[in-house]
Amino acid sequence: MKWGNATITSSETIDGQLVLHGTVDPADKDFKKTKKLTWIAVDSNTNFEVTLVELDHLITKKKVEENEKVQDIVNKTSRIAYTAIAEGNMKSLQVGTKIQLERRGYFIVDKIQGADNKMTLNFIPDGKSKNMSKIQSKLDQAVVSGGKADAAVSAAKAKQKAQGK
Repeated sequence: MKWGNATITSSETIDGQLVLHGTVDPADKDFKKTKKLTWIAVDSNTNFEVTLVELDHLITKKKVEENEKVQDIVNKTSRIAYTAIAEGNMKSLQVGTKIQLERRGYFIVDKIQGADNKMTLNFIPDGKSKNMSKIQSKLDQAVVSGGKADAAVSAAKAKQKAQGK
């Protein structure tokens, strides 16, 4: 992190693994228009897989009317779960611990299962309409805060329908 920019000079595949060769320029600290790459050391004794879960907005209405049931308006379809590799020191985390994953955002440890510490982390939304996560929200935070969320959801659904999704 923050070593400076690196230039990839060549790449090759060795035994099914992508190997990149490059040079680091420690004087070049202009990170704004560069691709970001994060890696962890390969250590099969300590590294383990974690499941990262991200949810979109659960309720897409600004105000729930008296005659509406919350379960009828809850957004049940916008959930993404994907696998990541974690460093061994994360094995000491307990359920409920909050942690920042670099270039992903903040997560909370939701479940730890079995002797192998199979771990599930849930993304903690930060309220930004454009975030670092994989999920692309159907709602624009500026629209939600202005009370026009229903119109935004309707427009998004109409657009998806027109595209045949």
